[in-house]
Amino acid sequence: MRLSRLQRRHYTAFLLHAMTKLTFKPHNMTKYCAIRFFHERYLPCLERKLRRSFPDETSVQFHSLLSLWIASKLHETPPLSIRKLQNIAKKLIPDHYYTKKDFIDAEIKFLEAIDFDLKTGPLLSTYIEELLSEIRGKSKEIAKLVSLELCLAILDLLYVCEDEILLATPVELTGASILYTYHRTQALAA
Repeated sequence: MRLSRLQRRHYTAFLLHAMTKLTFKPHNMTKYCAIRFFHERYLPCLERKLRRSFPDETSVQFHSLLSLWIASKLHETPPLSIRKLQNIAKKLIPDHYYTKKDFIDAEIKFLEAIDFDLKTGPLLSTYIEELLSEIRGKSKEIAKLVSLELCLAILDLLYVCEDEILLATPVELTGASILYTYHRTQALAA
């Protein structure tokens, strides 16, 4: 069974929303790594394995939180604790209470489902950071008008709003988010 575009958007938006509930701002690598694990690895694997029916919404939301937890183990010092993860789950999935054992057992199943493939390759956020760095080195005026935060907010919208946009190359997406940010700030300044 395949997820609809709307369902994919919903789960990606849930994951991004969960990140806003953290008591700390996760590193960009953590954020986009979690999205990649969940959106590009876990959901397709789940679709292949479950031909007839898909798990209920709370189960998929729980697994999106697992992708955040796993990504934090790779990119945060210290990583997100189980207690913090439980608190986020309690706020966002109030119908269920997840124990530490639930998280640990589900993490193993999640990793098995993605064949323990924790490679992320280049993340779009990295391309944006690198391109902005190059722009700053060449044009101070443009660099003042384009912020990394706004570019990443646009990237978040791209992830939530349209699946097909992710088929474009990372360089195209990076350029698009930076150009849009630049044009938007120019329009606001005028």
